[in-house]
Amino acid sequence: VSHAFHSEIVAPAMGPYRNFLQNIPIKPADMKILSNVTADFFPTDPQGIYDMLIKQMTSPVEFIKQLERMYAEGVRTFIECGPKRVLSAFATSTLKDKKDITVLASNHPKRGGITELNDLLANMTALGIPVNWDGKLPQNGGKFFNPYYQNWALKATAPAYAPVSGGPAAALPADKASFAEKMGFNFNPMAVSGIAGGTPGTWDKLFREGNLDEILAGKNMIEPIPGEWRARQIDKNIIRVVKSPITGAGTIEKIDSVDQAIKLSARRGSLDIEAEFGLPHTVAKALDSTFKMAIGAGVLALKDAGLPLIHYYKKTTTGSYLPLKWALPEPVASETGVVFASAFPVTESLLKEVTHYFNHKYSGKTAEQLWEVYHRIVDKLPTEADKAGLRAWLQKEFAGYQPGEGKDPYSFSQNFLLKVIPIADSQFAQWVGAKGPTIHVSAACASTTQAVHIAESWIRAGKCKRVVVIAADDITSEHVQEWTMPGFLASGTATTKENVSEAALPFDRRRHGLIVGAGAVGMVIEDETLTRARGMKPLARLLLSECANSAFHVTRLDTDHVASVMENFIKKVERVYGLKKEEIAPYTMFMSHETYTPARGGSAAAEVKALRQAFGPSADKVVVSNVKGFTGHTMGAGLEDVVAVRALNTGIIPPIANYKEADPELAGINLSKGGHYDLKYALRFAAGFGSHMAMSMTERVWKAGESRYEDQARYNAWIREVSGDPAAELEVVFNTLRVKDKKTAGKPPALPAAPVKEPVGVAAAPAAKPAAAAPQHYAEPKPAPAPRPAAPSGLSEESVKEAVLAMITEKTGYPKDMLEL
Repeated sequence: VSHAFHSEIVAPAMGPYRNFLQNIPIKPADMKILSNVTADFFPTDPQGIYDMLIKQMTSPVEFIKQLERMYAEGVRTFIECGPKRVLSAFATSTLKDKKDITVLASNHPKRGGITELNDLLANMTALGIPVNWDGKLPQNGGKFFNPYYQNWALKATAPAYAPVSGGPAAALPADKASFAEKMGFNFNPMAVSGIAGGTPGTWDKLFREGNLDEILAGKNMIEPIPGEWRARQIDKNIIRVVKSPITGAGTIEKIDSVDQAIKLSARRGSLDIEAEFGLPHTVAKALDSTFKMAIGAGVLALKDAGLPLIHYYKKTTTGSYLPLKWALPEPVASETGVVFASAFPVTESLLKEVTHYFNHKYSGKTAEQLWEVYHRIVDKLPTEADKAGLRAWLQKEFAGYQPGEGKDPYSFSQNFLLKVIPIADSQFAQWVGAKGPTIHVSAACASTTQAVHIAESWIRAGKCKRVVVIAADDITSEHVQEWTMPGFLASGTATTKENVSEAALPFDRRRHGLIVGAGAVGMVIEDETLTRARGMKPLARLLLSECANSAFHVTRLDTDHVASVMENFIKKVERVYGLKKEEIAPYTMFMSHETYTPARGGSAAAEVKALRQAFGPSADKVVVSNVKGFTGHTMGAGLEDVVAVRALNTGIIPPIANYKEADPELAGINLSKGGHYDLKYALRFAAGFGSHMAMSMTERVWKAGESRYEDQARYNAWIREVSGDPAAELEVVFNTLRVKDKKTAGKPPALPAAPVKEPVGVAAAPAAKPAAAAPQHYAEPKPAPAPRPAAPSGLSEESVKEAVLAMITEKTGYPKDMLEL
């Protein structure tokens, strides 16, 4: 509700509430029910029941009198049915002088729901209360269960993998292996053969060398938001939800001061897609900024995987050849699909177009024209005095305004549709010539990990043999943050602290809100036999991935369901690969999603419960990592997915940023202290608005310092085969791995070489030295500028408290001495 319940403030809602209730059939209960309005029994006639329910809205709760009446009526056992022990504690306190009563709770989270329920049943049995289970089994149905719960209970109690008669399994051919082969199902190991990441840091490039290693080293990439940008957040008339760090409950307040703005973000580094990746201007201007980021990440991931582009030619009508484009060679091109993951894929293009339009519409106007606009805006003000007051204020504030002609003429973007349809998957596919399936996926902040799951599913189903996962999000740019930051302010999920050390607090007891970031991701996931067939060693092996939806809440996590999905996921990993969780736990890194939002209902609690349930007593052996404390929350572009692979390769895990105060609710987990660990597995968890979740498990294959080639000669032979050039050489141009073009326009290209049956023995051609041979770069990044604190507002904490209390008293009618901040 938006107002204080059980008070006259909600009296205007009584009429609509009565109309609503009258549509619900009500009959007297079979047992006596006491009302907390009168501390007496409910009426026995339907109309009296309606009246009592409506009266309850504006009446105080007489809980003490209600308890005393229950005792007077002979009640000696009080059972609280619901979460925690607030009411049972109240009953114990109210009736503390009564020695013949028993007060029981049924579901306190600190003891665990099952333990508490069993304890309750044991107490009831000891008190001589008959516990009758007849009719309580879900299979028996009846009135005890609603249909939703009954369906859930039947599913929860059904034997795992029980065959369903008449289902699809019954229609499978007897020779399942033959059927799987005909369908093209792929049971080969799955490899992560290339990765790339675009990281925050306005002081350098988005795709600067060594940026993933910066994260592993715990380098801060979060910066102060410029003061002018903060002011634009506040003029959106924001009504904010303020969440209690203790209870998670929200209160409402209006934001009208820059001191209340979001002050930190992790903004992306620079990117010139034309200069850095060679895209023509005509192509680049039709791309949203996220498309450019994703394309850059994908090109770098292909380079890391040792997959080059070759120069294609077009035969003219005269028989000569003209250069056509650079693209993946066959059969690589036809085997490769693309998944583009992004939660905010076209936001900047939309907002820029609208901003330019209104700047054009209202810039360059005369002062008189501006005042006409002003009068249209304030036309709904009730009195002339109000209008005059606003006019005086406007004259003062805009005294320095000089109307004039706009600098640049505005015309509607011819590429508007191309920039606002989220088709970076097809734009990337066209740029590199990938001809497999392509798709855009948005699972909010779980998008990248869900894209990994889609990639695995496609390859397993035989839809393609390789998938390039590209992801990008940037809601921190000047045009976009003006709208997205107020969104996070209004929801109460973002921190407004000035200092990074007090704001970025993953797993810390003090955590209270996230910091928004920007980033890009590229991953090549493929059938591992293809990686090794071209003589390369995979970075990691994708053991398994999963995605699910809790169908629970648009912003909160269903901790029980998250824990259940992860438990089943780990069991499946054990079953498929013959592993034991207690044996792999000491060598496993958990790459968390933790966003350091308020403790109650946040990600940390769900992840910790899931780890405990999935790994049992071995949960404290799993080392827990987090990158958002250094990069901010990069939304749908999950940097964690590539950082996890890089951590496996290097054996380095970043520390938990700014961790000082342990949260007792998260006790029993092993938080990373940073540095070297003996790693073999990485468990990645991601969650997003809309009850999305996704997870993956990867195994280390390659270690930093080793050659990326399993067989250099085999790789050279493969390059000669796919390029058709018996003396093929590799080059890196525009950050793109390419087979050097030795042909001249107008002359026919060399014919494709015959398939290489024994690639190891082919050594006649000189060994090429591709740039991908050592894809890991180590460059000293430019230092980030030190955050500068904003100027003090001049307000004291006490004066603010008094003003807030006065406003609440005025609006709610509660006396000030009943309120506490």
